[in-house]
Amino acid sequence: MQVDVTFRHVKSSKALRAYAEEKLEKAKKYLSEPITAHVVLEVERDRHRARVDLSAHGATCQGEATTIDLYAAIDGVMDKIEKQLKRRKDRNGRHHGLPHHGALEQLNGSSRPSRGNGVSRRRTANNQGDGLQREGLMGKPMGIEEALLEFRQSKTDFFVFRNDESNEINVLYRRKGGGFGLIDPSY
Repeated sequence: MQVDVTFRHVKSSKALRAYAEEKLEKAKKYLSEPITAHVVLEVERDRHRARVDLSAHGATCQGEATTIDLYAAIDGVMDKIEKQLKRRKDRNGRHHGLPHHGALEQLNGSSRPSRGNGVSRRRTANNQGDGLQREGLMGKPMGIEEALLEFRQSKTDFFVFRNDESNEINVLYRRKGGGFGLIDPSY
């Protein structure tokens, strides 16, 4: 972890620098290496402010806290940063269980959809040199119950259809533990 500590209007202190670095070690459990952090500690009259800019692999977090003590300001800003990192980890963790590999196979054409699954392919395919074959999928308008009946008969991992109530594209998918899930953007 690379940590830069800047002192403004306050004398630089090894103890403050070490305290800030110690508190930043908590970020390692939320982000993978390499982590870069820039800490600004400043004093204006009776306000002590700590600002932290943290980044790792495109993920950035920023926080600021103002108190009457620099140690308390560091604690406050690190609480804010840790809350942001937890929220980011929870948000990213929710997407890991979705069966996305079947969608990519179907787009690449390696697995054929079964007849009557509500998905019709456009004849034009678009390959833009990145190795991904792009094809448009047009869903047949149907209700959720009708789509679920057709999906149960198919062998695919997911089922794309146009919801006849909302006129939005919906996706039914098989859950790992059994059962089905519905992705509905209008919900």
